[in-house]
Amino acid sequence: MQLEHLPKVAKPRLEGIQICRGVAALLVLLFHVTQLSQEKLGQAFLANLFTFGSAGVDFFFVLSGFIIFFVHQTDIGRRDRLKPFILKRLIRVYPLYWLVTLAILPVYFLAPQFGYGYERQLDVILKSLWLLPQAHLPILIVGWSLSHEVLFYFIFALAILFPLKLFSRLLSGWLVGTLAIFLLNIAGAFDPEQHFLLWFIFSPHNLEFMLGCLAAYVVLQKQLKASNTFLLLLGTACFVAFGVAQTERSFPFNPIVIYGISSTLIVIGAATLEVQRSRPFVRLFSFLGDASYSIYLTHYPCLSALLKLTIAAQLISIIGYSATISLLLLTTLSVGCLTYVWLEKPLVYRLRGTLVNQLATATKASDPVTATASKVLFLDQSGALGGAELCLLDLVQPYRDRSLVCLFADGAFKTALQQQGVAVKVVATKSIAVRKESGLVQGLQSLGQLLPIAVTVARLSRDYDVIYANTQKALVVGALASLLSRRPLVYHLHDILSADHFSRTNRRLAVTLANRCASRVIATSNATRDAFIQAGGHAELVTVVYNGFEPAAYQLDVTLGQVNLNQRQQLGLDGKFAIGHFSRLSPWKGQHILIEALVHCPKDVIAVLVGDALFGEQEYVQALKTQVTTLGLQDRVQFLGFRSDVVPIMQACEVIAHTSTAPEPFGRVIVEAMLCGRPIIAAAAGGAVELVEPGVTGWLTPPGDAQALAAAIAHCRADPAHTQAIVQTAQTQATDRFALSHIRQQIDQLLQAVVKAEG
Repeated sequence: MQLEHLPKVAKPRLEGIQICRGVAALLVLLFHVTQLSQEKLGQAFLANLFTFGSAGVDFFFVLSGFIIFFVHQTDIGRRDRLKPFILKRLIRVYPLYWLVTLAILPVYFLAPQFGYGYERQLDVILKSLWLLPQAHLPILIVGWSLSHEVLFYFIFALAILFPLKLFSRLLSGWLVGTLAIFLLNIAGAFDPEQHFLLWFIFSPHNLEFMLGCLAAYVVLQKQLKASNTFLLLLGTACFVAFGVAQTERSFPFNPIVIYGISSTLIVIGAATLEVQRSRPFVRLFSFLGDASYSIYLTHYPCLSALLKLTIAAQLISIIGYSATISLLLLTTLSVGCLTYVWLEKPLVYRLRGTLVNQLATATKASDPVTATASKVLFLDQSGALGGAELCLLDLVQPYRDRSLVCLFADGAFKTALQQQGVAVKVVATKSIAVRKESGLVQGLQSLGQLLPIAVTVARLSRDYDVIYANTQKALVVGALASLLSRRPLVYHLHDILSADHFSRTNRRLAVTLANRCASRVIATSNATRDAFIQAGGHAELVTVVYNGFEPAAYQLDVTLGQVNLNQRQQLGLDGKFAIGHFSRLSPWKGQHILIEALVHCPKDVIAVLVGDALFGEQEYVQALKTQVTTLGLQDRVQFLGFRSDVVPIMQACEVIAHTSTAPEPFGRVIVEAMLCGRPIIAAAAGGAVELVEPGVTGWLTPPGDAQALAAAIAHCRADPAHTQAIVQTAQTQATDRFALSHIRQQIDQLLQAVVKAEG
């Protein structure tokens, strides 16, 4: 992959975090101005208010932990991501650090009176250059913090290299050792100077990196969205209050603890805050955040040199202290910013472009999916996380360095893609009115919205090899864009094109566009393929590729009957036989069938409904709640709404029910239940028939038959031994049959074939 082939859309950035980086750099700069002003000029800078500015380093450590976890959390446990991670981190830290260090090194030889005397020793020079721990400061004083940064990168690299369980043990030991030495030092029972290497490995600063990782985890879980402003204000207030206390020397607590916790609150609040980059204040601090590393490396030697010139020229007596110190600050800040623009930014860009591309070329033979040269423009109509979107979320990851996902609506799907490091662009300003059941009139009315989107997509697609339409509206836009840009189109068909799901007009439109414009149609099941052909689709266009899953994400640490007790207690399932239903709340998904089946089950059998209404189906939710009340099942049905923690909830249920009243295109929840090691009872229609072998990997019941569903539940409850045998068979077969790596390879081969055939 050449530099000019990189996607034109930048990866997502959190402006709040960039502002925090700029603030942290300014704090450290103001601290050293305060320190050097007192030492060299004998005057207090702003009444020594910024004595606490050294806490900017603590802020940096928390920010670093946040950024690394936020960006690379999907790399954990994936050995193939180890080399790119290490290479990118080394490029980020060392080249500019070496240049600045080597720039100031001659000073210690030409003017031996500067420094501490050890800067001219060869071992000190080598250790300083490689950021190895030393009993004293490195040649470039701020390099001490970078040594801790490199140690953190090493620890995170182990998370990528080792299996999760092994790394968890190593991390626990590291953190326990860190905490123990931290407490011993507070108690006066540990001398860092006598055991500097041990103090470095188990430094309390490690806790700040971990707090940053924790902050990223909290943000990714999206549980604190409503309170982000409160956390930001609380963290800022604590940070400033502790800073004032430190300035007044009334500081009873360890600064690493209090600044680490305060910084964590600030980071969580800033990361979840909506910030408009168009505002001048935001642009300024966001730029300072970009330049923060250059400012951090250059500010101390620059300040030192400028102060010596100031004293020699007696500048204070000419223009006064305030003007002199302001000039020093602005000059030092300007040097850092210019270093970023003229040196750091182009240097990092070129090194990453050259070395990372060489690494990608070296791995080409061993990884056909990640090594493909195809650049893909993905299209999806939804901002919500439905089955088609979850499938695309899995498939797009190998292409994230050379793809763009265009969405027709904002929402949780966009956020999920960005969290995976995938470039995303929302190309519609408002919801497209046409629905699956819409007729010809509504379809014609929607053309006014679809045509501008198609023109935008056509323009974007010229930078890509193939257009990949993941939904039906995406097919309409993709087909028009393909005609305009002459890029091949692939249509991933996630729906059954039948009267149960689509109007006659929409079925004809989908089939006509696929036949005339698509180079390949990927069907999620034989049922989906057959419906497409029956609706008039060309059979030779269609290839069946089942949805893929990462088996490790569904691994159970417990067997049936030994479920996660904490999860069951949280859900109030103790003493209950829980039937889980995982789907959006929609009439054809059949939650009402499960509720009706409860009437025929013992009173300890309860239903747990996970999912929420989409696409204007709120009336069905109210109908379900009315049904529950009418049947007197208020204590036996739980509505959990949309949840991101689907796997542990599945593990907490005894049985998973799939109750669709119309043929299912695939049946994602069926495979997820198998991989979780939970018995599945599915409605015998559509793709479900291909996934479940009755009596071998699960149970099939007639769609809409509540009594048959209740009977299957009763069998699972009455014969746990037989149920467990079926569960084990299903889990083994699902792991082999639906492995994500295999599915990705099939998709990639199809895309390569299309690109090659289209020239």
